[in-house]
Amino acid sequence: LMNVIRKNGYEAYIVGGCVRDMLLCRTPSDFDVTTSAMPKEILGMFERTVSVGIKHGTVGVVTQDGVVEVTTFRSDGDYNDCRRPESVKFVRSLKEDLARRDFTVNAMAYSDSTGLIDCFGGREDIKNRILRTVGDPKTRFSEDALRILRLFRFACTLGFNPEESTLKAAVEDAYLLEHISRERIYEELSKASLSEYVGELEPLIKSGGLNFLGICGCAPLNEIGKLSSNRCLRLFALLNLCGCGDIVNVSVSLKAPKKFSDYCAVLLNLIAKDFPTDKTDIKEMLNISSPEMFEDYLE
Repeated sequence: LMNVIRKNGYEAYIVGGCVRDMLLCRTPSDFDVTTSAMPKEILGMFERTVSVGIKHGTVGVVTQDGVVEVTTFRSDGDYNDCRRPESVKFVRSLKEDLARRDFTVNAMAYSDSTGLIDCFGGREDIKNRILRTVGDPKTRFSEDALRILRLFRFACTLGFNPEESTLKAAVEDAYLLEHISRERIYEELSKASLSEYVGELEPLIKSGGLNFLGICGCAPLNEIGKLSSNRCLRLFALLNLCGCGDIVNVSVSLKAPKKFSDYCAVLLNLIAKDFPTDKTDIKEMLNISSPEMFEDYLE
């Protein structure tokens, strides 16, 4: 795909999380491409494309391995809602495009013709296991408050430490999370709960940034990493340890899938009962749940 773009006279690089993961010797879940070509030029190069976000410069190119998002180099206009820029401006400079990204470890690009392009010290931060914003952290978090959640999620999933000024700004500005869609908060917390280092969420919880959802207080969260990798169980444990008085209502406020809300209701019902001491007790619990739910209850 990149070769096709280059043969048409434009630059093309893989960019962002896939580059970070490759430097960490991890298999990327997907690949994003950034290019100097305009969206209409990308549309003219490939027969099979899907509409992803042409307004913001992104074209989905259909390959035999799935859809690859190809985005034109761009700079962002002013942010007025703590989430998305009011406008984007297409540019011809890769560095200008990388400068708009959230963290240094996500602001690297690569192509086989140029090698790694790292304008903001991302490779060194990976080496030192540090999360640092590209530019002033207060500015980056006020532009898009989702970056605050992403900071803590990356700390959980990568086991990296937020750099001091970045962490300070994230905690101070956590109140901005009220501007973020509940669905995105649910997704970020779910991903964080599945990680080995769930305890990295503790500064966020203690800051009170999620109080508006009923997520407050904070028991040691690293215990969650010892549970089986069951998304529902992990997120339930996170909410339970964060002192949520009514986990079902919290899951509804997060606009979580009904499957998760139902799961919480059943697990809470099991927990409310006395611990089983014989087969009769166990059968009674199985009647209102399932063997899988009973195993989760025991965990």
